[in-house]
Amino acid sequence: MTFRIARTNVNKNPFIGLFMRANDSILLVSPRLQAATIKEAAGILDVKPLSIFVDESPYLGLFSALNSNGCVLPRLCTERETRALKKAGLNVCSLASPHAPGNTILCNDNAALASPAIPKKEAKRAADALGVEVLQQSFGGLASFAATSAVTNRGLLTYNDLTEAELKHLEKLFKVHAVIGTTNFGVPYNSLSVVANSRGALAGDKCTGFEMQRVFEAFS
Repeated sequence: MTFRIARTNVNKNPFIGLFMRANDSILLVSPRLQAATIKEAAGILDVKPLSIFVDESPYLGLFSALNSNGCVLPRLCTERETRALKKAGLNVCSLASPHAPGNTILCNDNAALASPAIPKKEAKRAADALGVEVLQQSFGGLASFAATSAVTNRGLLTYNDLTEAELKHLEKLFKVHAVIGTTNFGVPYNSLSVVANSRGALAGDKCTGFEMQRVFEAFS
């Protein structure tokens, strides 16, 4: 399988993970993205784009958690948004608590890691929609650990300050190879800078050559 990787930006903003979220078949994209950017992203990831707002916001990466089975949305998502995602074949769950799913739930098709700040019943509902088991635990001393990491069904790029034991724990949980690193010239919040799936990865155009090598190593 050929793995594609590229640097890009969204309207000169290198934090592309704010505006896109992908699984192995769908790319959720903000309708505010330029057509050329959407075409490039869909081509690199080899998926169909779905232009949608979440909570009437363009910040899809912040307000959604996504795998091949389902999507978790914030409590103020609209019925129109929910219908569009269900039509795309996803199970949809909206949190009742005021948490941004992209910051508090990290998931692939094998597992979900949810922040301890989310009520247990809420985390279980989210995991049921995603079709996976859920673990609620802090890593790296961070309750909103999901913001530091991007995970696919092939790899994980995660927080630079994790211990070796924590890294091994995450590899076992998600059943993937894990790599620590930063993106966009030293930013530790990799989910804001990377959009990836099993076939490709997009990274913010402020990423250094070394950071791009870590992205490639994590996901390819």
